[in-house]
Amino acid sequence: MRAKTVRTKAISTRVTMEEVAAIEEIARAEGVDRASAIRRLLTVGIREWKRRRALEDYKSGKISLGRVADVLGLSMWSAVELLQKEGIEAGYDIEDLKRDLRKVIDEDFWK
Repeated sequence: MRAKTVRTKAISTRVTMEEVAAIEEIARAEGVDRASAIRRLLTVGIREWKRRRALEDYKSGKISLGRVADVLGLSMWSAVELLQKEGIEAGYDIEDLKRDLRKVIDEDFWK
């Protein structure tokens, strides 16, 4: 099996000296070079930004529960659990579940 090729692009930005010190501290703690530490921090930051944005967009009615799950790479149930953990009304109750289960077992659904 071939390894997946990851395309990369170099970008540059200015950071404060405090940020440089923090990046170097993280790199030392993780046992990686500074570039690897920055990539890891970006990955974590992007994931957190997507999570916050999805939750905000759901709360404001801009996206559906299903879209929250898609954006975050979660199952519907995991998305519901995340919303509950964050104190956000999921808008999916037992009646919704019953309705969805009726759809799944409906013979016409499988034709």
